[in-house]
Amino acid sequence: MIHTFELSKEISKETFEQMIHNPQYGLRWDKSSFTTMQFADKGLTMVRLRKESDKSNKNYKHYMVYISVNVGSMLKGGDPHTSNNINGFVPSEVIYKEICEIIPCLDEYPEVRAAMKAEEEKWRAGQGIDAEKWIRLNDFWVEHNTFKANRIDFTIDIFFHPHEYEKLLKSGYEIKHRDYCHINIYNKAQELQDKGLPFNPNRNYDFLRIEIQANKGKLQSLLDKMEDGGIPLYIESQCRKLDYFLFPEIEEDVLTFYVDDITGTGLYVPKNEA
Repeated sequence: MIHTFELSKEISKETFEQMIHNPQYGLRWDKSSFTTMQFADKGLTMVRLRKESDKSNKNYKHYMVYISVNVGSMLKGGDPHTSNNINGFVPSEVIYKEICEIIPCLDEYPEVRAAMKAEEEKWRAGQGIDAEKWIRLNDFWVEHNTFKANRIDFTIDIFFHPHEYEKLLKSGYEIKHRDYCHINIYNKAQELQDKGLPFNPNRNYDFLRIEIQANKGKLQSLLDKMEDGGIPLYIESQCRKLDYFLFPEIEEDVLTFYVDDITGTGLYVPKNEA
C-alpha cells in the first residue's frame, strides 16, 4: 500500500520566477525554500521551490520543484486518510497530468497536451480518434513531463485487533530512524481525533498503520538492487521514475527489510520456552 509520496523535477529559471511571483500560488519563503499548501484540497499537500547548487560547479544553480502528493485527495471520490493498493495504482502519467492541470506552468509542452485533448474530444463526440497520433503525442508529453520519486510512504494498515498490536509494540521494539528511512506506527482514528481532521463518518478508521517513509537514498538502493537482480528488472535506466516503484516486489522488499531491522534475526520463542 502507498499513502503519499514526494515528486521532484528541475524546472526553468523562468518558471521558477513565474511561480514565486504569482500570488495565486501562495508561495512563502520558509528558511530554505518557497512553500505553499494552496492546493492541499486537490491532492498536492505541499509544493516547495528551491535553488540548489550544482555539485561540480557551485556557480551553477538548479531550479527545483518538490511536490508532496496524496492520491486519495487528488482522485475524485478518494479518501485522503486511506492507503492505495499498489496493485491497483493509477499510472504515474495520470498523476503528472493532474499536477499540470493544477499548476499549468509546470507543463513543458502545453500545446502537445492541447492536441491530445482535441483528439479526446473527437472521441467523446463520436467522431473517432486517431489512436496512433494520440499515443505518439502522449509518449512525447510524458517523456518531457516526468517527475522523479523523492520519497514514498509505504504502509500496512492492520484492522484485526489493532489495539492489541499497539500494546505489543509499545512494550517491545523501539522504532528506529535512519537517514534514508523513517518508520511511524500509529492508530489512525486516534490521529484524526488528536489533530481534529475531517473524515468520512461511514468509514472505519480504527486501524493500526505502519508507515515506512523511504527517502531518496533508499529508493536509489532499490533501483540498484533491481539492476543486480535482487528484484525483477523493470527499468531501462537508473532514473527514480514513480512507475519503477509501483510493484509488489518493491513493497515487499521495503517492508521486509525494516521489519527485520526492528526485530533482528534471532530465534523468537514464547517466554516460558526461552
